Amino acid sequence: MELIVVVVLLTISAGLVLPRIVGGEDRKVRAGAERVGELLSALARRDAMLSQPMVLLYDASRERLYGEVLLRDDASAVGGGEAKWREDRLLPEASLQGLKVVSVQADGAELDATNLRVEFDQFSPRPALRVVISDSRDRYLWSVDMSASSLQAAVVSGDVRTAGAGEGVTDLDEAGLSESGW
Repeated sequence: MELIVVVVLLTISAGLVLPRIVGGEDRKVRAGAERVGELLSALARRDAMLSQPMVLLYDASRERLYGEVLLRDDASAVGGGEAKWREDRLLPEASLQGLKVVSVQADGAELDATNLRVEFDQFSPRPALRVVISDSRDRYLWSVDMSASSLQAAVVSGDVRTAGAGEGVTDLDEAGLSESGW
């Protein structure tokens, strides 16, 4: 009887502990994707409210995504002083310790993640961004999407780059609706 009780208790404790051990890596990647989403959302809101040029950068040596803003050295000087890129302390940093940036796209074009620099210029529309991150073995992928008009990034499980290209899209000409209003 005591042996049965011990086996039941071990089974219950294994059932509680094992999912946490197995799912830990996926939660780590998801948390990294959520940090990237927070950074992209903050960049979008700052871009909508300010007229300062900003840039999204990836620092591979410190495994982080962060933002910089173009600031003048001495605003009181005539002409405003010399402008320099400085890390924006009002933006959250997206630490990706132990995670890998699989892909970065701006307006659908693939960018080099190792030398990432996406500028937010006040004279042109903000680019639509997509960042895909994974664990070191590419087992768990999470995508962060930020459309050009949105102020909030969407974090989605998986690699949305491989989703069906035409899903949810209706060609009005092919459907015979080219002359009707939509």
